Amino acid sequence: MSINDVAEQQQKADINKLHLSPFEQFAAPFVSVALSLFLLWGWQQRDEYLITAEWGLGYWLGLVAGVFFLLIFIYPVRKKFKFMRSTGAIKIWFNLHMFIGVIAPVMIAFHCNFSLGATNSNVALYSMLFVVASGVAGRYIYAQIHYGLFGTHARIEELMDISHEARKMLEQTSGLAPTIQNKIKEFEEYVMKPSAGALSFIPRKIFIGISTWLTYFSLRRRLRPIIATQARLSGWDKKQEKKQFKESCKLVDILLRAIRKMAVYTFYEKLFHNWHKIHVVFFSMLLITGLIHVAAVHMY
Repeated sequence: MSINDVAEQQQKADINKLHLSPFEQFAAPFVSVALSLFLLWGWQQRDEYLITAEWGLGYWLGLVAGVFFLLIFIYPVRKKFKFMRSTGAIKIWFNLHMFIGVIAPVMIAFHCNFSLGATNSNVALYSMLFVVASGVAGRYIYAQIHYGLFGTHARIEELMDISHEARKMLEQTSGLAPTIQNKIKEFEEYVMKPSAGALSFIPRKIFIGISTWLTYFSLRRRLRPIIATQARLSGWDKKQEKKQFKESCKLVDILLRAIRKMAVYTFYEKLFHNWHKIHVVFFSMLLITGLIHVAAVHMY
């Protein structure tokens, strides 16, 4: 394999950072819907008192969830302290951190039977809800400055390289017809337009996301006759034509994602830095109130 071949493979690997697999795209929505339905069922059954916090399954759900919340600390400790760096890959601990952050609150909801109790338990419950809300927000912010939820931290320079490489590869595969070029330029001008401030940026970010999807499907529609013409002129069979169309759509998806991520990167990087401080405060509140709740339950 030549050096050029290796460089080309590396460029493609870098580009693919922005192309999410179906699992990455739909796993989180699927899990969210499934847990929401499960919680809705639990809420509807709360008057049946199938679970109580004082004994049996309800007691053990609370105990296990408390241990889970303590395990959440392993990820920040693993990331911060050198003596923990031999305890497994940080990606594994991050995934565990995310998993526990979703499962433990669900267990607590069933532990308390979706009802309020004594003052110490209510304070612990509200602290947990603050942490959950903060975690959901953080998950979204994190994905804006990383390559997906489980990818590495993105950099503006790298995003610019990916955008440039995707354009070049798209030009090689579909010729970047004027209709395609104009649509991409129109999208780029829209998302890169400076916002007046944070308050105006937040609603605009929603429209940027919607615009990305609309532009993608519009470009897919415009690419189809272009690829069909290329197939006819080049003598491709249907399989080759389908493969070329799929590859061109993938490059369009990567290019649009790179442009969108560059447009929002600076805003979300600052927001993530400030969010992290708030999240630490909320989690510290949860830890303290949770320990007080456990102590109060077993002492009285």
